[in-house]
Amino acid sequence: EHERLTEKYGRGAPQTAAALGNLAAGWAEVARSRRGEHDARELFEKAIELYRALLAIRLAVAQNTTTSRRTITARGQLARLLADAEKFLPAVDECRQWCKDAARHPDFGTSHPETLEMRRLSAHWLACGGLLAEAINLLERLVPEYVGLLGPDHPETLMASNDLAVRLGDAKDTRRRGYTMMLNLLPRMQRVLGPDHPTTLVARADLAALLAAVAGMDKAKEALCVLLPDLVRILGADHDNTLKVRQNIAVFAGELGDAPSARDLFSKLLADKIRILGPSHPETLEIRLSVASWTGDAGDATSAYLALQKLVTDSERALGADHLITLKARVELAYWFRGGPEHVEDWKRWVAALLFDMRRTLGSNNALMLDAHRRLAHWFNPDEYMPPIASDPTVRPI
Repeated sequence: EHERLTEKYGRGAPQTAAALGNLAAGWAEVARSRRGEHDARELFEKAIELYRALLAIRLAVAQNTTTSRRTITARGQLARLLADAEKFLPAVDECRQWCKDAARHPDFGTSHPETLEMRRLSAHWLACGGLLAEAINLLERLVPEYVGLLGPDHPETLMASNDLAVRLGDAKDTRRRGYTMMLNLLPRMQRVLGPDHPTTLVARADLAALLAAVAGMDKAKEALCVLLPDLVRILGADHDNTLKVRQNIAVFAGELGDAPSARDLFSKLLADKIRILGPSHPETLEIRLSVASWTGDAGDATSAYLALQKLVTDSERALGADHLITLKARVELAYWFRGGPEHVEDWKRWVAALLFDMRRTLGSNNALMLDAHRRLAHWFNPDEYMPPIASDPTVRPI
């Protein structure tokens, strides 16, 4: 239909643009439904290409005039699609331009609720893209605007405040401030939204995560274990938030020194992820990474190494070589290297290539990049960091 209308009316005609918008929306829906499958990347790229083409047409029609509402809508759809494709920083770029366009449009302006929501999404995507300080800075400016426009107890204000508390908790130097903010915020959520509201339940989980930093992981794990039955009762055993809390309980078990329990909890979670999402979904692959890592920490380094070899291959095929999960898996594979001494020099070159790929993909100051340097420091200072290398004729580097 789009091709027919293009031939009949021309590329920039209103009828053609409407058909292109429908086509882009259709591809976007297909891409989202296939997220985690082997062809998801290509589907997202196709949808993104169509939305960029639509945006170009909208901009051409509206040149030298105030940006049209249709242009603003198309840009917002593109930003959300980029984020769903995990292209977080390009999504932020589109979101920032959306806000500039909206500020000049009479139907929006800088204080419109939809403008505030796009800025809140931008902060979330900044954090997902590794730019935590920028996310915190944006949210600290944004929350007072929500309070002034909607009031301190409006659900949108509470959600933005929750976002700020979580991001403050993610940063080491503001963690206690984030905990205090969340501690004060939760009773307001329970009063305004109700104790069983999904947002309140998420806030309880966020508070438990922050509790780990200020009171200890044992207290955080206890809080999550109390929360888990409520999540199962209200949201269901297969709900994403329920699964996330199970994941955090497993992490805390491992961090408290019980690696076998962490391995077993992650293994049970993996079976549910495969059943619910499929074997190639990013979340499933990430849980496989955790199972392999905790298997190594539980004392079976060779099994961890072999599992990570297969995971890297599967993740590259499903998500691509530059995906964050693939890069994390490659870091863990390098850490759990179990080849013989004769492979060490080759492996050092492999590690150098990995760090180069991470720097190219993420930038030098990305949190994951810095963690990788710490995780793999033993390759560059073996006397201090190198774990024992066990020769095993059945194990070879990939």
